[in-house]
Amino acid sequence: MPKAIKSLAAANDEVVMNASSDEIEEVVVQLVGAFVGVVQLQVSNDDTNTNFIAMQVTNMNSGGAAATDMTAPGVYKAQVSAVRQVKAKMTTFTSGGPTVVTLSLNKV
Repeated sequence: MPKAIKSLAAANDEVVMNASSDEIEEVVVQLVGAFVGVVQLQVSNDDTNTNFIAMQVTNMNSGGAAATDMTAPGVYKAQVSAVRQVKAKMTTFTSGGPTVVTLSLNKV
C-alpha cells in the first residue's frame, strides 16, 4: 500500500513522508507521467524538517548506476541508514508533472 501520492507541478514542489519514531533503511518510489525536470529523493534524521540531503537512487527499470537525480519515469530504490523523514522534491522543473508514489518505506 503506498504511503504517499502527489503530483509535482513546479520547481521546489515536494511530498514529505514522515516515519514518526521509526527509522527507515530503504525507500522505493515510483515516478509516473511524462515530465522534463529533475526530482531528487532527500532524507533527514532531525525533527525540524529542515536538514535534508539528496540520496543516491538506483533506477530499478534500467539498472543503471546510482545517481541523485531522477529525470525519467520509473521505479527508484535508495538504501539509507536510520532516517526519519523522506521527501521527493522537484529541484528543476520545465514541463509536465510526475506523480510520485511511495511504494515502501522499509524500517529498521
